[in-house]
Amino acid sequence: VGAAVAGLVYEGRWRETVVIYTLLFAAYSLTPVTWSLPLWGIWDTLTTYLCLVVIAAYVTLRHDARPRWMSRKVLVGMSAVFGLEADILTRIFFLVPCQTYWLFYGLSPEQLAVVWMVAGVITPLKVILAAAVSVLIACPLLRTLPEQFDRCSHNDGP
Repeated sequence: VGAAVAGLVYEGRWRETVVIYTLLFAAYSLTPVTWSLPLWGIWDTLTTYLCLVVIAAYVTLRHDARPRWMSRKVLVGMSAVFGLEADILTRIFFLVPCQTYWLFYGLSPEQLAVVWMVAGVITPLKVILAAAVSVLIACPLLRTLPEQFDRCSHNDGP
């Protein structure tokens, strides 16, 4: 799911990305055990979702799949962040609504809340690091591809 979202964002397919995030958040929000978990434990995915909705609305209203301010580095970084956060949201879906916290790990809702709070601090740091590495690796790699393989390419300079 994370890789699919990253690809959708890179291609400028914002509506599909918003639908995926919305479905995953709906499944999470409708699960009773989540009502007892601290909301700040998923602050990074909520922030990403709100940014995604704002960008999708902006791009849709302007009828522009890739605004001029969105350089390749920005686009790769956004693709990485949205893809990584979608992956986290998918894992949250399996952990909480699918109840793997209880089935596989034997955690009570109270124990899950403790894990939740720790993850709320560690996970965003991992996303920032992984997105930075993605930009460092993907941008030079994309520059080497012929333009027909990179539908979103334009000259961004070195």
